[in-house]
Amino acid sequence: MRIGMILPGQFPPDIRVEKEIRTLETEHEVSLLCLRRGKQQANETWHGTKITRIFNPAQRWWSQWRLMASCHSGNWQTEIGKFIATAKPDALHVHDLPLLGAALSVARRHRIPVVADLHENYPAMLEDSLRAPLSQIRSLGGLVSRLSVSIDRWRQYEKDVVPQADSVIVVVEEARDRVLQLGVAPDRLYVVGNYATLDQMPARKNEEKYTSDQSPRPTKLVYAGDFGPTRDLSTVLEAVAATSKQVADDMEVQLIGGMGRDLENLRRQAKHLGIADRVTLLQWLPRADAERMMNEADIGLVPHVKSAHTDATIPHKLFQYMWRKLPVIVSDCAPLERVVKESGCGVVYRSGDSQSLAQCITSLQSSRERLGQMGEAGHAVVRQKYNWHVAGEALLRAYRKLK
Repeated sequence: MRIGMILPGQFPPDIRVEKEIRTLETEHEVSLLCLRRGKQQANETWHGTKITRIFNPAQRWWSQWRLMASCHSGNWQTEIGKFIATAKPDALHVHDLPLLGAALSVARRHRIPVVADLHENYPAMLEDSLRAPLSQIRSLGGLVSRLSVSIDRWRQYEKDVVPQADSVIVVVEEARDRVLQLGVAPDRLYVVGNYATLDQMPARKNEEKYTSDQSPRPTKLVYAGDFGPTRDLSTVLEAVAATSKQVADDMEVQLIGGMGRDLENLRRQAKHLGIADRVTLLQWLPRADAERMMNEADIGLVPHVKSAHTDATIPHKLFQYMWRKLPVIVSDCAPLERVVKESGCGVVYRSGDSQSLAQCITSLQSSRERLGQMGEAGHAVVRQKYNWHVAGEALLRAYRKLK
């Protein structure tokens, strides 16, 4: 089968899209239509996949504004038509909600099926973004989108278009339950999780530091990811400040992935709380450097703000931590809490509650042996269940049934 992928962002990088392409290419031929940014070529072949990139900066800005304001982009619809004429796909695979309506409109004229790959609860994600202060908006395009977006319009758009897809992919069981309520038949719905690709991520060995309560060095807590408003790193800083001196003296916190104003705001907060010497705040690092720091850590943090958005998605970093045998501390977003409690790989705190998070940090520091046990438990369940081999098989099943 020839599969035409539609991505409303740039590629590469995109970890999930990369994994899906590599898996699908074991049985199918894949072409990709996506945005062009910077010095990226308009046409390129990536590991056997033909990539078509579209729009100059002005076209990209206009198309994005129209899409966010009206849930429709004539420019994208035209380009999808050209892509179908050139790539001649047997099916369209549409990443996330925004371009699903345009893809369905064109695909129906060509009588080809559409697979909707919903990375998240998109209307809820937008709603979370709108709660952020205007000062946190990073671009003029972001400001214009902010002022023109209607959450109600996006919710109605989702109800209208998602049930029209021939198959629907979601990233977590909680999202499956939500999409069923939109009217999608259970036999057209597949969970393809944001899981780790094990052969590309060597597991570390738990060292002697986990065999005794006598720590040879401070306990290292690490967070690697975006510093945006749905990542409640402010609560992390407050929790560090709330721990006892004994705990604080035996702790290092590394937050990796900050950009611009988000990073500066956290640095000011850390200074104000008097913990600037205990917290390392770093800009976005090359993947190899971030992975090295995760390998050197003792505990992984996933401090997401609980909302309708984060209750229906899950970050791949959780499973990266678990595969590396890091015990984890997560907020009580529904998927995070479910995975951690069922596997016994860490502890859960109440989202936004710095005292609850401080208690979790203290409880894990109290026993080095417990850290090791949780790390091994997380590693075991990733090997068995939460890995890309399992997720990839679900993706392939969706296309086998689509034929």
